[in-house]
Amino acid sequence: MKLNADNNLFIEFSEMVEAGFPLNTLKSVNIRSTKGYGVTKDWEDARCVLYAYDEMSDKNREKIQQWLKKKVQCHHQPEDNCKCGDPVYYMSSKPLRDSIVMDRTAEQFYSAYRYDGPTGKSSLLPDVIRKYTLGASVLQTILEAEADKKKLIKERFGIAIESYYERICEIIKAWQTEGKLPNKFAGTYATLRRALQQFSVTGYPYLISHLYGNKLAAKVDDDLSESYLLELLDHHNQYDCVFISRIYNEWAEKNGHKTITDGTVKNFMARNKQFLSGRVGKAEINDKTRRKIKHNRPSSPMLLWESDDNHLDWWFRGDTAKEYHRIKGIIVTDSHNDYILGYAIAGEKMNADLVRLAYINAMYHVRELTGDWYAPFELKTDQWNINELTPYYEGIGHYYPTPVGSKGGRRIENLFGHIDWQRSLKWDNDNYTGHNISAKTRGVNLEAVTALKKEWAHIDEASVQLEQHIERLRTMPIGFDKKKKSRQQLWLEAFNTMPEKYKVPLTDEQFLMKFGITHGWSNQIRNGVVEPTILGTSYSYGVPKAYYMDNIGKSVFTKYDPYDPSRVLITDNQRLRFVAKAVTPVAGCMADMTDGGRNFLNKLLATTTEEMSQAGIKKQRRQDVLEQNGIGALLLSNGLKELKYQAVENYQRELMGIEKEYNPLSQM
Repeated sequence: MKLNADNNLFIEFSEMVEAGFPLNTLKSVNIRSTKGYGVTKDWEDARCVLYAYDEMSDKNREKIQQWLKKKVQCHHQPEDNCKCGDPVYYMSSKPLRDSIVMDRTAEQFYSAYRYDGPTGKSSLLPDVIRKYTLGASVLQTILEAEADKKKLIKERFGIAIESYYERICEIIKAWQTEGKLPNKFAGTYATLRRALQQFSVTGYPYLISHLYGNKLAAKVDDDLSESYLLELLDHHNQYDCVFISRIYNEWAEKNGHKTITDGTVKNFMARNKQFLSGRVGKAEINDKTRRKIKHNRPSSPMLLWESDDNHLDWWFRGDTAKEYHRIKGIIVTDSHNDYILGYAIAGEKMNADLVRLAYINAMYHVRELTGDWYAPFELKTDQWNINELTPYYEGIGHYYPTPVGSKGGRRIENLFGHIDWQRSLKWDNDNYTGHNISAKTRGVNLEAVTALKKEWAHIDEASVQLEQHIERLRTMPIGFDKKKKSRQQLWLEAFNTMPEKYKVPLTDEQFLMKFGITHGWSNQIRNGVVEPTILGTSYSYGVPKAYYMDNIGKSVFTKYDPYDPSRVLITDNQRLRFVAKAVTPVAGCMADMTDGGRNFLNKLLATTTEEMSQAGIKKQRRQDVLEQNGIGALLLSNGLKELKYQAVENYQRELMGIEKEYNPLSQM
């Protein structure tokens, strides 16, 4: 907007567009000089056009006024008859706005100001410095104008002193709604007078909020009041701000402190939220305030595995109409590229053996891809059942448990939130609950649940649905983009090119030792076998010849592979350890024997005969050693008799309490 030498008001082209006049309409008006728009050339730039406000139609002037009200953010009611939408009044106030000279001394003061913030010495934000500088400039200009009212107000602006304050208040309101002034300015004459009085006494610090360490403005102004308010905010019951303000004010009135509003409590909470662990819990505080350390992904596969459980967003129907089920998936991934190596399915409850099963499943998948057992170098897990599972994890590789409450330290969490995970869950599954999750309540649309429950998969099909989900994530292109490779392809390429030093092949015994599930009961080695009952099924495992005779009757434990019970690891958890294979029973009669059956039986009989002959062989060997050292069988027998007689004699002497030779006749 512009004023010419005769104080006539003109609207600029850009302002007409901003006010809502169509661009094509304005172009047509400019060419035809249509009435009701007051089209004229700009006296400062003949290439531009202006629109005389006085020559506009009533409809167009009304449109300009409505636009100006929005621009100055007018909050008056129609009955207030405000002048916020009057462009003439707005432009007549321009000299007053131009008279406010920026106070550079104030800018230097606020730029150099420091206060004790949450992280130590802090400075004001640039936007805050601009607000405080403009506020100080406004107050300083008014104080200078009041010092010589006749010269600076009546002669310069040509208005009465009352109108000057009215216009100044309107400018303050406009700037405050635009966010240019601090909250110290309320835009009324009474509040302006109070602000001028305080500013003339305290100077630049008056405008600084207590949020920035200004004790002059703070109501919670000492360590005692601050500590009391923080304790109320930190309570685990999470009291609301209104309730806290009432409790605090009762205490403040009794102890000579200033009372506060719930708004003050809210601001205080916002400023100290990073310290309120009692209110929201340490886990949330850690998640929001703990310093994040950026980690690169492992350079090769098998360097870092992660595992976690995930509540899968599926419902499954049961055997009755009112029976519904959900499942968990225990997932094992390779952090090299978030490739899913293994998984296990769990119902409402989990146990440690299901976690072990997921790792065994991962090992089988690695062998399927590479042709051999390979162990990971390092593991990361959550804290679930950590006391029981820590020895298991440590037996696999280097293990570092994720700290309690730390959600951002593992990449597997990102996989569960990845768009590929969500898309795969939805893939052709009518029982996906995420279709009806509410953004506010995160609940389930019960109408949709009722409508689709007959189409849901049965709980017995849950394992198949989970298997399909895992296979999709393994083999589908990343991002479901056919131009990209799958995670499985990328993992295999990286494995085939990784340094050999990172590949840790395992024997079958090592695999069972690291990953096998320990049977909960011990068994004895008897009749050449160990016979544990695993998951309700009895098995018989043969003891190798090298371990049998020396360990007959010994109690041992069994570590088994649920996917392949044909062999187990037998150990006494000390020095005895060997792989035992399942015993193959032979036919009970000649007629039932198959080809080679007789030969197999002969081998078993030969092994048994050989083991039984070992006792005789060892006895003969002992006797030979004694004979070679001059100790014959008769001498050995006489020596044993002499030892027995001497032992009886010593016992009888101790019993009678005498040291002389025992004579039974003396006792008669």
